[in-house]
Amino acid sequence: MANEYGNTVSVVDTTTNTVTATVSVGSGPTGVAVNPDGIRVYVANPGSSTASVIDTATDTVTATVNVGNSPVSFGQFIVPPSSQLVLSVANFSSNVTSGYAPLSVQFTDLSQNATGINWSFGDGNTSNEQNPTHNYPAAGNYTVNLAVINENGTDSKTAAITVLQESSSSDGSSGDSSGGSSNDSSHSSSGGGGAGGSPEPASNVEVKEFSQAFITSRNPVKFDFPRNATCVVSVIFDAKRTVGKTIATVEMLKGKSTLVPGLPSDEVYKSLNIWVGNSGYGTENNIENAVVCFKVEKSWLQNKNIDQSSITLNRYNDTKWNPLSINLSEEDDEYLYFTAETPGFSPFAIAGKTAANKTVNETQSQPGTKDLKQSNVSNATNVEQTSEQTQNPNTSGKKSTKTPGFEAVFGIVCLLAVFLHKRK
Repeated sequence: MANEYGNTVSVVDTTTNTVTATVSVGSGPTGVAVNPDGIRVYVANPGSSTASVIDTATDTVTATVNVGNSPVSFGQFIVPPSSQLVLSVANFSSNVTSGYAPLSVQFTDLSQNATGINWSFGDGNTSNEQNPTHNYPAAGNYTVNLAVINENGTDSKTAAITVLQESSSSDGSSGDSSGGSSNDSSHSSSGGGGAGGSPEPASNVEVKEFSQAFITSRNPVKFDFPRNATCVVSVIFDAKRTVGKTIATVEMLKGKSTLVPGLPSDEVYKSLNIWVGNSGYGTENNIENAVVCFKVEKSWLQNKNIDQSSITLNRYNDTKWNPLSINLSEEDDEYLYFTAETPGFSPFAIAGKTAANKTVNETQSQPGTKDLKQSNVSNATNVEQTSEQTQNPNTSGKKSTKTPGFEAVFGIVCLLAVFLHKRK
């Protein structure tokens, strides 16, 4: 606020309507203008033919400009068009910049003023996610580029990711090398992911999630999958030997795995692959006490009329599906959570029986019961017919003559019939 009768301007706090500062300027100030960023105020002083420049941070005059005879006011504050542009600035970070293959890298976007972003990971793959996770299955040097854009232009930033190839003494490659080395199901049945990543075609993978842990001999290892992208919550085992930093991969599939000839006969909830490390590391030769923690939607059980006690985690191994021992660990409003013991990692399928099928199976599991009941009823009828046939037709109305021991046989049959009736 200018005071045209003196040589001061006042700074007013509009929230409290109080003067917070008084600044001495030239003679008879009559006009005030503020630059677009609000850091400077310009005051016209017609009495002294000057303009005062005030720093709003300190409420002090930083410059006095001679502007000619008797300036009285300012028009709209005008700045060069270029200074009004808000440009995007590309910037990002990653949780790691190097490691052994397969290497999972989490990228975090730190850009400013961007309305669109595009990641190029240096291996031919791209993403428009803001904070993507990318897996590098093979060793190499990769240049990651983040390009950002807004209405005023583009900007970009690059960074290097180094992926190392582990030696055979530390990467698990001396284990069962058949695991994942080809698409032949008889080979894939016993191992973890093949060297350089999963043998499952990407076209059959609905979603994939990675987890990284450091494996040392005779210590428990846990791979958590907190993104909840798949039905696997975690993988746990005891390591038999040290392999260092290792990636575990869970692939939830669109259909059955291409590594198996078919699926279990029960209703299948999810078909998936679990790989640990490279070249078949996840086998009985390298791990023990392995447990898969997984979850099943309650809505699936209701929609498919699945009996909860029939749910199984099946592992494909030795050219057949093997149901694993499972336990219900907990539940919430949406999911049932199970743990399953497994000797190794390979293709899996979560399945369960419908309630109707379970009843039929239980009935069929008791062969001969129905036949036994029918047989006993038939025997009783035959005995009664025999008793009538042994009666002498010429002694009608007299005491009948019966086969010796008839009473005993008939009594036994009746007792047996009563017993079977009670069992019903």
